[in-house]
Amino acid sequence: MKRYLKVFIVWAIISAGISSIAVQLVTIREFLSQFHGNEITISLVLFSWLVLTGLGSFIAKAVRWASVTTFTLLSGLLAFWPLPQLLLIRYFRESVFVHGASPGFNQIVFYILATTSVYCLLLGFILPYSLRVLHERGESFTSGGLYITDRIGDITGGILFSFVLVYSLTPFVTIAITSGILILGVIIL
Repeated sequence: MKRYLKVFIVWAIISAGISSIAVQLVTIREFLSQFHGNEITISLVLFSWLVLTGLGSFIAKAVRWASVTTFTLLSGLLAFWPLPQLLLIRYFRESVFVHGASPGFNQIVFYILATTSVYCLLLGFILPYSLRVLHERGESFTSGGLYITDRIGDITGGILFSFVLVYSLTPFVTIAITSGILILGVIIL
């Protein structure tokens, strides 16, 4: 089993890529519907996504220990968190903003940051951490190979979402399916 560990970690990286693209696209669509959005809403979500995932990667740089168990638990959290995030985006808005009022730019930015922070920080943390886990196990895997592997997952998730999921499934089912792929990898790990 130990000799297949690299394959399972690579599968988890690809699965995280598939799931993250679907989560990102569903998140953008949810915020567009919540804030009667336009290009500014899309750019705020993407800005928040990039800043928070970058921060997650920066935090991973500071971590000096790595274990397969921690990687598995974090991947499991990454797989399960999109559903609560979707619920927060949809239903927490009425608790934060006055019903019927149109929130301002700053309020929208903080709401987006607050509701996406857990997922984005985890996503940014997982990739560099997975490389550290592979290196701790003596596996030869470069950072370029890691990001190519992640891009394979991103491209697959984008194709799957754009040509299949968006037309036939609800956002919750879409998230459940794409996260299910990552959950399968977590169970194997």
